[in-house]
Amino acid sequence: MLWIVQDFSALEYGMPVPTGFAELGIDPAHLLMLRAANAEDALRASIDALSCYGLGAVILEIAGNPKVLDLVASRRLVLAAQHKNVTMFLLRQGAVAEPSAAQTRWQVRSHRSAATDDWGMPRFEAELVRNRQGETGHWVMEWSCDDGVFRKPDNQAAHSGFVVRAHADGSLAAAMRIAG
Repeated sequence: MLWIVQDFSALEYGMPVPTGFAELGIDPAHLLMLRAANAEDALRASIDALSCYGLGAVILEIAGNPKVLDLVASRRLVLAAQHKNVTMFLLRQGAVAEPSAAQTRWQVRSHRSAATDDWGMPRFEAELVRNRQGETGHWVMEWSCDDGVFRKPDNQAAHSGFVVRAHADGSLAAAMRIAG
């Protein structure tokens, strides 16, 4: 698997870590990271990578809505991926939805962990908002590191989701007085 990111992406959005991949059942030794100077170089690298039969997947992480990633460029990505039968993921950090040739469009967010676990198993909320092949949908799933599977979580959340707003002077004591 090849993950292509722009140089500043790590500062803005964080970088994937090997232990996270290992917990998801992906051997970190099978992951290659490539940093590109800008969106144009990242797009060019992903097109080149899609011509490689040795890759199982190419992940292109692009920040925002660069002009170079237009409808024509997304169509070239789709055709290159189909031609070599390599899976292509385009991650759009901080982007506004715009037309693309992608087969599917997903929105994936983190979700609250269960109250029964101090650490919490990672939960995700995934919404298939566009699917050229059929139905769309919405799912909440929990990753079990012990079993190596996603499963449907119970509905018990760790908290209601409400967070105490910090007081203007930044003190926790002032915020607790307001909340209490």
